[in-house]
Amino acid sequence: MTIETAAIEPKIKIAMKSIGLEDRADDLLNVLDEIELDIALKESIEQCDRGEKTPAEEVVKRIREKLSNGYYVK
Repeated sequence: MTIETAAIEPKIKIAMKSIGLEDRADDLLNVLDEIELDIALKESIEQCDRGEKTPAEEVVKRIREKLSNGYYVK
């Protein structure tokens, strides 16, 4: 789940429950995640097409730093 969706998850679940669709709330959240990821991918592709690239070594370094700081822990 992306950060944006996670922030509004409780409100979405409450809203879905109020209209009798609480059993479908997780389906809606999954669709919202897919939409957010599609948007992020589109933006990344556009940046790449403009030549705004980050070297692979830099990406690996950032990921390793986040892992060592516990950023990717559930």
